[in-house]
Amino acid sequence: MLFLTAPVSSHASSLSEVALLQQMLHSDAQVEPLYQRALAIREQQLGTEHPDVARLLNDLASFYQDQGKDTLAEPCWQRALSIREQQLGPNHIDVAYSLEGLARLYEKQGRLAQAEPFYQRVLHIWEQRLASDPNDARAYLKRGYAYLFIRQCEHAYADFIKLTSLQPEDVNAAWMAVYTGLSKERPGIETAERLEMIATLDPQCYEAYTSRGVALGLRGKPEEGLTELEQALHLQPRSEDALFWKGMMCAYLGRNTLAIESIKQAQKYGLPPILLTPLFWLEQNSPNFYQEYAEPLLKRYEVT
Repeated sequence: MLFLTAPVSSHASSLSEVALLQQMLHSDAQVEPLYQRALAIREQQLGTEHPDVARLLNDLASFYQDQGKDTLAEPCWQRALSIREQQLGPNHIDVAYSLEGLARLYEKQGRLAQAEPFYQRVLHIWEQRLASDPNDARAYLKRGYAYLFIRQCEHAYADFIKLTSLQPEDVNAAWMAVYTGLSKERPGIETAERLEMIATLDPQCYEAYTSRGVALGLRGKPEEGLTELEQALHLQPRSEDALFWKGMMCAYLGRNTLAIESIKQAQKYGLPPILLTPLFWLEQNSPNFYQEYAEPLLKRYEVT
């Protein structure tokens, strides 16, 4: 099927771009009507089954999910997925993005049996991509995250390590290679040193602030680590990694209410449950917090 292209829907593109900007600025009350208007224009001009309609549905679903409006997010994900499967084919990479969004929603809701086959399909799509191009950096990144969600941390670690070899200046890849390599046992100073080296790749990016924050925590300086993590969150307020590690620093400092709030926010914004593993460190350092909150959370998500 031949689809119309962008010129007829430039106003819709402008609206969706403004919506995304408002979302980044946390003007959330203004975001939904902008997306809805853009979606209505796209549907009127391009038809209800156009891939550009699916892209806007994906964006709207992601926004709803961030807002905790799961009942609104789910039909948007489902419709975007259906359009993409029909118009682009079941193994197109855009299909993978919709599958991942729906799977994350189901996992967040505890519907793990429904999430699993979607993650498996995501893996299959990126594996096909890598079969045709073994040096596709984005495929290693996305497959690595998919592995995390199905708790195959060793495979995720291997993908992030491969990604760092393809893109040695990529701070996120290097950070994720360290994060996915962490275990139930708190690491030593050598990990702090590695994180500090990673942060020198691009010292002002949010992953660098996150890396320095975790390194300071490992050096026994959680207050200073918290300062770095707040800087990361200033740049990326919805960074699930920085939010989780902010929770860890707060737990070390005995600020339990803020620790719980931060970890809940990290989960809301998509932290794979397997990346909760460092909570085991708190059994020794913050035993009350561990027994009352961390241990039940780990058991709930079957992180062992």
